[in-house]
Amino acid sequence: MPEPDPPSVDLVEVVASKRSAHHAFINWFCNHAPRPLVYFNNVWPTSRPRLRHARVAHADLTTTDAALKRSPLELLTTFPLLTVLNFEGRLPLNIDRWNREFLAPRTTKRVRQIVFLRDPVNTAASLAWRTKTHDYVDLFRFFHQIHGIEALLTTALDAPAAVDEVVPLWRWQEDDGFRRDLAGRWRLRDAALPEDVSRFGGGSSFGDTAFAGDDRRRLYARWRQALHSPLFLAPFTDDRFCALTRAYIDALGHGADVALADLDTVVRAARGSERAARWKRRFLDGLRAGRALLVELERSPSRPYREYLRARLRLRLARG
Repeated sequence: MPEPDPPSVDLVEVVASKRSAHHAFINWFCNHAPRPLVYFNNVWPTSRPRLRHARVAHADLTTTDAALKRSPLELLTTFPLLTVLNFEGRLPLNIDRWNREFLAPRTTKRVRQIVFLRDPVNTAASLAWRTKTHDYVDLFRFFHQIHGIEALLTTALDAPAAVDEVVPLWRWQEDDGFRRDLAGRWRLRDAALPEDVSRFGGGSSFGDTAFAGDDRRRLYARWRQALHSPLFLAPFTDDRFCALTRAYIDALGHGADVALADLDTVVRAARGSERAARWKRRFLDGLRAGRALLVELERSPSRPYREYLRARLRLRLARG
């Protein structure tokens, strides 16, 4: 994998699932960035992107004032600041297509991409904890994220050369040497972790979580509290998701997060839950079968068309 050359890197994309603690990483990266930057939170890779929550950091008053007078699209494509984008919970396929078809023709900025991964077991547990199981929309969002995690893991494990950096949460937090090397490759000014997770850039649900003690340890043990949740167990009734999780632990784990024995515990519990199996068949299998609709749903800038696609997906999932 070629090392990026951060002094000339003009645009950095951070790609992650929701509930992966990636806002903490973005906060760290932006705080230590080598030059002034503009940050866009929760970008949608639609044909005309949704660019919200723009923040300017480390710039003098003159530059900040000039930036605030520009449109979000100008800030993204032409304004001479380091630009950081957060893509959370979006399919890598759509991000890559957006880069080729929308971004590349409009900017001369050099683009580099970081895939940030929390282990799939604890990510699924955190997603399930925030999901109302009686609400179809919440269930859809949960399995949309699970489907996206599959895609991120496939990219990180099978095609690592397609991205410039793969950063596992546990290594960034726990491995000082890895973090120093990472900061060096991107020419960051420091490698020190912040004392807690800020809400910089649009609001992390991990906001005000400490980077030490019990808060830190809970990031790697969320699955234990979710072990009796059929929704959490649902992805682990699926052979493909389990195989990708096992591959993640083999290739990128080996640290403070889950071990293979922990995954085996989760899989055994999942095999005993018929409700988990039913949710997997309806939603995860259904989204795979309706992948073309899901891809188009993420990509379309038209709200009425997205509602139409959601209705078609709901009908497909109802037959699952």
